[in-house]
Amino acid sequence: MCFSATASFVTAGVTGTIGIVSLGRVNDPRELPLAATPILFALQQSIEGFLWLDLPLAPDGSISIALTLPHSAVILDDHIFYVTEHQRSDVVALAYLAATTLPLFLSSQRTVVTLGAIIFVGIAVAYVFYWEAFVSVWCFFAAAASIVILCHFEWSRRQRLRMASP
Repeated sequence: MCFSATASFVTAGVTGTIGIVSLGRVNDPRELPLAATPILFALQQSIEGFLWLDLPLAPDGSISIALTLPHSAVILDDHIFYVTEHQRSDVVALAYLAATTLPLFLSSQRTVVTLGAIIFVGIAVAYVFYWEAFVSVWCFFAAAASIVILCHFEWSRRQRLRMASP
């Protein structure tokens, strides 16, 4: 999470558990990617937790990753900031926002639309107020989205059980 290693690891555990329970509620194989989404959020939270542990031990307080462009991570103001040579691009941000939320808003299922709203707000808030810590701050909204995903599958399971009852 965006506050500490402990918060990241607790969030990873809770979110991973939500993903496992959601996978157990799947009725149609086409639902597997949505049900597995919290597990991806949990993996991201685990990586953040390890960064919280490793960054204070780094000689200059940051960890650099040499890909084709220099990237680094550093703890500032109780958030993990990711530093790259890329400038903030509002066009790319809007395209990302549309790609990740528009399909959810078009769903006929209310919980999936709610999921889209949470993701929309989360991305917008993290981008506008925490650009450099976007990935780190986004985790809070990912955890909230995971709860909605679990509710979606639980309500679907209960509806199937009601329909199957005489």
